[in-house]
Amino acid sequence: MPLRIWKSKRFSSSVILAFVQMAMFQGVIYFANMVFQEVYQWSAIQTALGFLVHSLLAVVVFTALGRIMPRLHLKPLILVGFLLRCGTALLFSFIDEHKSYWRFAFPAFIIHIFGVGFSMLPIQITAIRDADNKDQGLVGAIYNTGLQLGAPFGLAILNVIAVSANRDALDSGVHSGPILMKGYRNAFYGMIALGLFGFVLTAIILPWDKPQRPAQKPTAEIKDLEAGAPVEANEEKMLDADEEVLRSSSFSSSSKVESDANTITTKIDAADTYKEQNKV
Repeated sequence: MPLRIWKSKRFSSSVILAFVQMAMFQGVIYFANMVFQEVYQWSAIQTALGFLVHSLLAVVVFTALGRIMPRLHLKPLILVGFLLRCGTALLFSFIDEHKSYWRFAFPAFIIHIFGVGFSMLPIQITAIRDADNKDQGLVGAIYNTGLQLGAPFGLAILNVIAVSANRDALDSGVHSGPILMKGYRNAFYGMIALGLFGFVLTAIILPWDKPQRPAQKPTAEIKDLEAGAPVEANEEKMLDADEEVLRSSSFSSSSKVESDANTITTKIDAADTYKEQNKV
């Protein structure tokens, strides 16, 4: 692995941010599931339905962001994304067995998917922005490694926080129920700390990037349009050029066929002459 790729602030900071944001994502999914099943005492089917809004909204939000993101600065999006994800963890920390799903969990999921879209996609784009063409695959692999490490290590750290807070309940033999919300709440506080770390790292280290401009039309076509030439005229020019190319290729092909025929005729005549001489 060439060490030169780590000289880019965009790439090195993006790998750290990938670790942080994946740790937060895995933490929200895991501990939201624990809240639904242990605190709300929901079944597996009810828990799946609770996550439904998160999945459906992700399709809409990510599709829309893919269209508008090239026109926007990436750094402000990442900053807003981490703040939204901190807000998600904060809303989940208010939940207990008496609080309704629609009051905290439902809006938390909506905020979370916007936060994920505003942070995950821009970080991925930023990671490969300075990479040479020959290093694109390597940079992408290292970035994905950061994501893969962030999920298990981040979840392990958050679990340690939750288990430490629930030590008294666990020691007394309680392994389920709303009493475990104390540890889950501390885990959500840990996610807020991770989000603030990502926010500070983005604000201090990550450079500002200009929005990507959409590709422009070819210069020749622009000049023709500025000169007032209608689109139909340009299309006719292209058709005439294509016809000329076809004529040239047809002429070359026919010339080659004619030349090959003459060569074959010459060889046949030479063979007949050779046979007559041998007869004599």
